[in-house]
Amino acid sequence: MTHAHRHLLVLSMATSLMLGCTSVLHAQSAADKTVLATVNGKNISQFQLDELVRSSLIPEQANTPEGRRALLEELISRELVAQDAVNQKLDKRAQAEFQLQQARQSVLIDLAVTEYFRKNPIDESALQAEYRRQIDALKAIGSTQQYQLRVLVLPTETAAREAIRDINQGQSMEELVRQSSIDQSRANGGLLDWLLPNQMLPMIANVVVNVSKGKLAAAPIQTPNGWNVVRVEDVRNFVPPKFEDATVQLRASLIQQRRAAYLAQLRDAANIQRP
Repeated sequence: MTHAHRHLLVLSMATSLMLGCTSVLHAQSAADKTVLATVNGKNISQFQLDELVRSSLIPEQANTPEGRRALLEELISRELVAQDAVNQKLDKRAQAEFQLQQARQSVLIDLAVTEYFRKNPIDESALQAEYRRQIDALKAIGSTQQYQLRVLVLPTETAAREAIRDINQGQSMEELVRQSSIDQSRANGGLLDWLLPNQMLPMIANVVVNVSKGKLAAAPIQTPNGWNVVRVEDVRNFVPPKFEDATVQLRASLIQQRRAAYLAQLRDAANIQRP
């Protein structure tokens, strides 16, 4: 992870989180057991077809007579190939057993997490409390300014010092970034999102807070990703978003926190041994 991507979970509007499996698996009713086809004695039910329709990328297209017929044929084809794999005893191979175990675990994790959030819903009061916590944490930091940086990341200190010299002599920093930066920010000319100092790596933050707007840091800054040539493009006062504008990020943050708490609870109650 580069310093460009260490955003706050809530207050950065560009936050993107992996929230894990939160889909709800539907209960199977008696009507769902209607047999639509039989493949070498193995039934394909209405429930299986309904689930495939529901999980389609475009459910509204799948849930048509033509779409359902096509998906039923897909289920038949899958069953035929799966049966052939079993007949060849491919499911007994170590790799297959591992992958089947992983698939089963994924379904069980999905069910467990869904049930956990059903019993522990995130309501308005929880969102409000998380908002206040995040705002208080920002106030405790004491910084009220955000910085927009442009970075050129190079593999060696010598290359970085040469780049600083060239930029000071009139070479376009954005052009140099696109030509030679080893950081993924090169696609954007090295321009990063607006960041508070605590959202940067400490070695970057300690320097840029003392650099004037429009100026280059005098020397390259070493990070685990390489040698950074940094220019402060702009500085502005940070204004936290209103609660109403941050509810999506607040909910994402709480989901992450509660998933972590759920796992910690399971670990505390478990008997885990490592030889």
